[in-house]
Amino acid sequence: MLAQRWTDIRDEYLGLDQQLLGQQNLASVKGWRGVALYFLGGKKLQNCLHAPLTTKIAEEVPFMTSAGFAVLDDGAHYAPHIDKYPPHFEALLDARWGASLTELRRVHLPLIAAPGSRMRVGEETREFVPGEVLIFQNSAMTHEVFNDSGKPRVIMLIDFLTRAPHRAG
Repeated sequence: MLAQRWTDIRDEYLGLDQQLLGQQNLASVKGWRGVALYFLGGKKLQNCLHAPLTTKIAEEVPFMTSAGFAVLDDGAHYAPHIDKYPPHFEALLDARWGASLTELRRVHLPLIAAPGSRMRVGEETREFVPGEVLIFQNSAMTHEVFNDSGKPRVIMLIDFLTRAPHRAG
């Protein structure tokens, strides 16, 4: 579903107010910024209003918990890491969905990527190719991202549960 809609998502991203993107840093990595549509189970209504089509597509992903756009500037490097979630999110996963972090997966859907934009997950390194989906367990697998392409790299990020929640969300 996502791979078939990547050009629609990219086109909506290109129409976003770039000031919106420039104000929201992700993590503490220089050159890594984005816009959350959903974050840790909560809808970011103001951001969703700027990207209604992408929001609708994200909401169609079964058991989605987070979604948004992420930009990695040229020359940026997100060093090897395993994503850490705050304790309240682990409690939220259990309380809202009867799930745990072991059931959470991350999608990277490249929207704008050029050669030199790549990601290593475990021992495997892959170039980002627009429309080619990468799914991995970001809370358990070491990963890092590089962008030596000469251009910003843009992806859609989605986190989802691997099974139906035990509780209604």
